[in-house]
Amino acid sequence: MSVVVIGDRQVGKTSMVIALHDPGTKHVKVLTDLKKYYDPDTGLIAGTSRKEEETLLVEVKLPGGEREIQVRWIDTPGEAWEKSKEWQETKLAAWQGIQTEVRKSQAVLLLLPPQRITTEEELRRPDAWTNNLASWLQFFNQNCATVQHILISIHKADLFCDFQAEAKRWRYEQSKGMRWIEYNRDLQHIN
Repeated sequence: MSVVVIGDRQVGKTSMVIALHDPGTKHVKVLTDLKKYYDPDTGLIAGTSRKEEETLLVEVKLPGGEREIQVRWIDTPGEAWEKSKEWQETKLAAWQGIQTEVRKSQAVLLLLPPQRITTEEELRRPDAWTNNLASWLQFFNQNCATVQHILISIHKADLFCDFQAEAKRWRYEQSKGMRWIEYNRDLQHIN
């Protein structure tokens, strides 16, 4: 299985995978050693300057039991996704390689920054987050026609909410099914 992790610069693409290496993770755990991606003494994670590929052994706890699967993880540099397109134009071969990997992958994980953490420029333009999402959706439309799974996740939620309480509140419960009416009602309060 091939999974490509994409997202804006410094959104936490690499740190998200490293966090799954933590022994405290409950349902998904990366068993492969990832120490080359961070300094274990300081916990600092180096930014991704070029496309990185790694075959990971991942343990997944499913309702039917535990399973180990191999995942081909492709981490992409955040500069590749900047609106200026400068990286894409100056590193055309690398950009085309990333697009090819995305098109061939079985899953794409898009990490977005939270809307409530903004730069001064975004405070002047409250529609910036929505416009960013729209451009990602356009990218999916153009490049992900054959991708089987697309997951869009707001990353760094711990910076603006009690993520454990929210995770418990929105957790999928098989006995209750999806609660779309509740999701829709709460989303209207956010907007």
